[in-house]
Amino acid sequence: MHLKNTLIGAAVLALMLGSLLAPMLAAVPVAAQGDGQPQSLSDARKKIRVMILIEITNNTIERTLRIAEEYNITIPAEIQSKIEEARSLLRQAAATVDTDPDQAFELVKEAMRLARDAAVYVHSNLEPEVRNELKAKGLERAIENQLEFIEKVEGMIAKLESYNITVPEELKQRLEQARSILEDALSMVPLVENGTIPAAVVAGKIGDAKLIVASVLRDLNRGVMARVAFKARMVEAHVNCVARIVVNLDRAINKTIQLIEAGETEDAVHLVNATLRMTLHAINTTDRMIAIVITHNIGDENLTTALETLKAGLENVSQYLEDAYQALQDNDTATALLALEAAAEQIDETLSQVAPYLGPFRHRVEIMVRHVRQVRMRLEVSFERHMVRGQMMLISSLTVMKHRLERAYQAYQQGRISEEQWRQIAERALHQLELLERHLERLGMNRGPLANAIDQLQSWLLSTLG
Repeated sequence: MHLKNTLIGAAVLALMLGSLLAPMLAAVPVAAQGDGQPQSLSDARKKIRVMILIEITNNTIERTLRIAEEYNITIPAEIQSKIEEARSLLRQAAATVDTDPDQAFELVKEAMRLARDAAVYVHSNLEPEVRNELKAKGLERAIENQLEFIEKVEGMIAKLESYNITVPEELKQRLEQARSILEDALSMVPLVENGTIPAAVVAGKIGDAKLIVASVLRDLNRGVMARVAFKARMVEAHVNCVARIVVNLDRAINKTIQLIEAGETEDAVHLVNATLRMTLHAINTTDRMIAIVITHNIGDENLTTALETLKAGLENVSQYLEDAYQALQDNDTATALLALEAAAEQIDETLSQVAPYLGPFRHRVEIMVRHVRQVRMRLEVSFERHMVRGQMMLISSLTVMKHRLERAYQAYQQGRISEEQWRQIAERALHQLELLERHLERLGMNRGPLANAIDQLQSWLLSTLG
């Protein structure tokens, strides 16, 4: 009777796992069946159920044989034949589950019946003390497994809540109720081992807890996870949104160049500030996308990699835009152009990195990369015009840049910004100086006072980084 209860409990657990996996199945394309027809969600759930029951039944057979060997119980030919037949049925079920999950389930049910007969035979030939000990161990293991399962469900709920998905408090209270029942059952296990109470009492409590947890999963699946599925359908819209933002960033950078060239630095300051806000919005949007993709297993590893790369690139772009904003406020147009060029270069690099991972979006990203490179060419021409106008203006810009960097370094020394923040500031400045050196070399101006000023500033920055 105890083994029968265990097998029935295992079936309940299988159905619970099916409920937990169902939202993931709903979020991804279903597999094709052998005849090339789409597999329905119902068939997918049946397949999961069969696969879990195959594993449970195999484990039951192995455990029965292990107990028989440990306690020197001879298995007669009739029981051995049932075990072999059960194994054969399980192999047939595994081979059939993709094309006919209903037939596979019938095969598993018959295999479970044969495995139960073998287990009952071995169980009936054990000494009463041994039977009680094994019952107690089995019950303890079942309770611990169910407690671990509750923790996993609570972890899933915590993740949902961390991404602003509301889970009713009543569901969490029901999980706590199930945990309390299981802890009570665990305290009764020693009474089963010494024969004071029958195992069925504890098994009944485990069954009650399982039913409560199953009801929580069912309600999660019907209510909360429906909203999750809706969010999954929003991923493509978010990808399109970020693509539009990146295009707008390039346009804003291009317009800023025009304003700087026209001497309209005040308007350029406002535009760079607006572009910075746009970039921060793109970072937040991408962060939400990553959360949805990771939490709900949407897409694949390539999509996650692409989104994380995109987010990191946009964060760097935002830092360069902050540099440009500060430079324009100081009326330092040369440094502002260098920072904008670095931002455009970062966008180019980031889009080139993510394009191979974005599948159907790849062509669109490649078009964006070509657009960014046109903006970069315009930036180079604009900056080199500044350089031709006079090296003294550029030396002045370097002086203003160094003053800003010295203020930031002082803030680091006083503990107002972290070492990591200072390192990021210094590394961005070094990159901008590398861009400036590239321009000087192309124009044949990599000698003289300007080159010396760049070398001095680079040496100072490197000394602060150790």
